[in-house]
Amino acid sequence: MAVCLSVCLCIQEKIKKLQLNEAMLDDERNQLRQSVDDAENQLMTSELLRRSLEGDCERLRLALSEKEAENEALSCRVDELTRQVDDIESKNHSLTTTINRLNLSLTHTEQQESVHKHQVIHFSSLSLSLSLSLCVLVASCSSV
Repeated sequence: MAVCLSVCLCIQEKIKKLQLNEAMLDDERNQLRQSVDDAENQLMTSELLRRSLEGDCERLRLALSEKEAENEALSCRVDELTRQVDDIESKNHSLTTTINRLNLSLTHTEQQESVHKHQVIHFSSLSLSLSLSLCVLVASCSSV
């Protein structure tokens, strides 16, 4: 019976060791489960963040594309306005040249007008002088 008691004690000792070992393994399993849960939560959070960033990236790509299209349209508008300004400057130069030519022509015409006015005045005074001379001559002939 002493042998049986010794075997029983030995078995009980092994059972206690196995129970302790089982408790430690349960704790370790619980810690591992908690670690897996934490890792899965982090993965889910990371995945949500990744999707959010991909959405932001796509929105930024669209905004960039819109801005590039807007810039292209503005560039075309600038080119068109530059052509219009060049055309207007060319017309302005042409009109300035025409105005200068017309001013020279006007000055020349005014000078000719002044010369003609002086000639008219001179001929008018000659005509008046001749008329008076004729009247005097007619008067002197009539008295004779």
